[in-house]
Amino acid sequence: MSNNITFDPKKDNIENKLSEILSGNTNKILLFNKVSGAHISTIVSNDTSGLDATYYKWKILQFDASTHEWYGDYDSGKLMAKDDLPTVIYEESVDDQAGAVIKESYPWFSQVNILTNLLKKLIDENNISGEEVEKFNQMYSFIEARRDANRRYKSAYIAEDSFLFKTRRDVWNEQAERLDGGLHELLGPEDKFNGLQHLDPDNDVDQIGEHY
Repeated sequence: MSNNITFDPKKDNIENKLSEILSGNTNKILLFNKVSGAHISTIVSNDTSGLDATYYKWKILQFDASTHEWYGDYDSGKLMAKDDLPTVIYEESVDDQAGAVIKESYPWFSQVNILTNLLKKLIDENNISGEEVEKFNQMYSFIEARRDANRRYKSAYIAEDSFLFKTRRDVWNEQAERLDGGLHELLGPEDKFNGLQHLDPDNDVDQIGEHY
């Protein structure tokens, strides 16, 4: 069967036209790496004149690309129904999800604060000294002074009636109410819709000092 679908950019919708091109039992060129046999891509055509046989080898098959696709390499691969294909899970995606949960429960500044407090305790209890310790103590004193000023800013905002100071817990509760009843699951990931965070009770949003 020949591929005689045409596209008029002034009249045709690109999404509908792409769907039309992929669907139907039309000729497709399956392109593979000539050396390894790895599947590279599927081309909706039967014209191989523009392909470089130095680097590629190919097969021409008729199939509906909206329902089937090639699975595997040149020698051992086969056409499979998309419904029968295994779901591909990338390690990077799994790692990213774990990292997102960790970051939401323990943002980088919370992690640094916890490690800094632990290091300060170890230095004090073991009487460790030296140039590196002096630099650490200078940094620690600077950070503590800024955190103390931050606490005083918050107290001032809370005490002033012209301001409405919202804690992280306030914002979290408001969002929880807006997304109650399954709406959170419907909308999807919280990084897209600013949904609920994966809060760890040991690092609660109300815990003093861990969020700045």
